[in-house]
Amino acid sequence: MPMLNDNTRRKLNAYRLDRNGQIAPGTDRGALHTAACWSWALTGGYLASDSPLSAISIYAAIMGNAFVPDPRNPDAVLATDYGAVINDVDDDFPGCVAEFATLRANFQACRDADIALRAAEVVFEQFKVDRQGDDSEGVCAAIRAARIPVIEARDASWMVARPEKVQFMQALMSICARRNGLVPAGPGDASVYTLHMRSSRWYGWDHWGIGVRTLPAGQLTFIQTVPNHPLCHSSNVMWDEHMIQASIGIAGLLQNHVDAINLIPPAPVRLAKCGQNQCNATHGWLFSLKNHWHRCTTCGTVWCPTHGSSLAGKTWNSQTRTCNVCQGRTELLS
Repeated sequence: MPMLNDNTRRKLNAYRLDRNGQIAPGTDRGALHTAACWSWALTGGYLASDSPLSAISIYAAIMGNAFVPDPRNPDAVLATDYGAVINDVDDDFPGCVAEFATLRANFQACRDADIALRAAEVVFEQFKVDRQGDDSEGVCAAIRAARIPVIEARDASWMVARPEKVQFMQALMSICARRNGLVPAGPGDASVYTLHMRSSRWYGWDHWGIGVRTLPAGQLTFIQTVPNHPLCHSSNVMWDEHMIQASIGIAGLLQNHVDAINLIPPAPVRLAKCGQNQCNATHGWLFSLKNHWHRCTTCGTVWCPTHGSSLAGKTWNSQTRTCNVCQGRTELLS
């Protein structure tokens, strides 16, 4: 499978991490700018929602819903009972025997944990139906207040059967990954490449992204996007951080992923951190004519003035040094 070369992983390591990350060049327009989060994570590019390889299509094929009738009007649907059944579609997903076994082993525990939530949702839907056609301020306020028990029940449901729900989510992620040419590789704790998902419900998702462990320290950096937003790298957290996260390792990336990540430039000194282990120095936004930082022209590793000046390779006519990571030459940055 395609993989990043070591120097690209070192280049990513030079960036300071924060929540929002940095914009990847060329993704403020074009296919990646319009791609959904799952599309980037699973393909490295744009994939239409109605494609059979999309996360939307795969989840719809696997997870079946039921409908709750209105007790006062049996011909009308009061609410949708999402994630009501796992469809018998195993043969449509070759190589996913283990994943379907995991889905079925955890399904009932996930359903049972949501009994109170489903009951609260039905009560809320009935409350709204009883007030249809009345848009008065008082009714709107009452509907907002009636939704609070649903939110509380949803939060409480995550505390029940949480391991089973995460395993269920991981299995669905793994099926989506296999269908798109990625190779799942366990939980992801020790993997160089990882696939991540945030969700407010165990049978769906809210956000997807990928992770890369940089060199030399193996720091995890997230690369993610949302529709009509540039691709962002050097994030220290998966967005939607108030939601549950499920992660799996993947054996490598797709070429689209690699091509997009390779376009990320070496870290500008104002966005960089010193590459020396245990050094937390950052440059800041002001120029300095005296304290020069060093950046390797080959792998992009950056050093603060103290650790840069201690590198070997100084010559009589140059203040540049030899990179102790890849043996390339440094350049001086102010």
